[in-house]
Amino acid sequence: MKSLLLLGIVFASFFLCARQKELLCSCDPEIDKIVRNNISEVQVMDRTQWLNIEKQDLQRGYYVAFSSEQKHTFWKERLAEVLELDWSEQERAHLLILVDFLEKNPQMFSPDKNQKADDTFDLFMYRWQDDAKEKLGWNKKMLYAIAATGNKMLNKAGDIASASDSNHPLVKSRSESGSGSGWKNCSCSTKQDFCDLTGEFQQRCREDSGCNLNYRNCGWLMQQACDGNCRHLWA
Repeated sequence: MKSLLLLGIVFASFFLCARQKELLCSCDPEIDKIVRNNISEVQVMDRTQWLNIEKQDLQRGYYVAFSSEQKHTFWKERLAEVLELDWSEQERAHLLILVDFLEKNPQMFSPDKNQKADDTFDLFMYRWQDDAKEKLGWNKKMLYAIAATGNKMLNKAGDIASASDSNHPLVKSRSESGSGSGWKNCSCSTKQDFCDLTGEFQQRCREDSGCNLNYRNCGWLMQQACDGNCRHLWA
């Protein structure tokens, strides 16, 4: 029995390592290397452990390296946590629509999903966020806090707890806005732009041909391709 268990662990490690050769864990080569060198840790990491990672770039890299099952569990736990806030009956019902979609569509976290699955996910999220804006008055900051970051949502204002630096481009943009460069390293999705959550910095996600479209850690549920960088509107 022990031999079979050991064989299973070895096989799982081999499979994940093989997948890692094709997967870009981070646009930062140093972070990418760290993640790849800690595959065994990635295999058993849960969201609580992920939240304790102090470096935000490393958080992102570890999440990308999660298995589809880990990501599915991660987001089920994350949305259950969101539901603990003091929502109205209508707001809670809308959140449960997202929870139900997540429960019924675990394949959206698969690296092998086809274009149809991607389109289904994109269409659902478009309609879901549109209804949230029109019927509930939710803004971009609130929507981001609910369904685009793995960190804890603190309140209905859309504030989030985070590691040493925040898990969205807004804070990075604040520190770099003087240079007009925005946050580099393929940090945003042109499909669902969360560069400027409040409108304060007048930035948007601009496509960057140098980004690797296989790097998916942006947008809704951190599942959309990071194909751009946050730039000022006038840049």
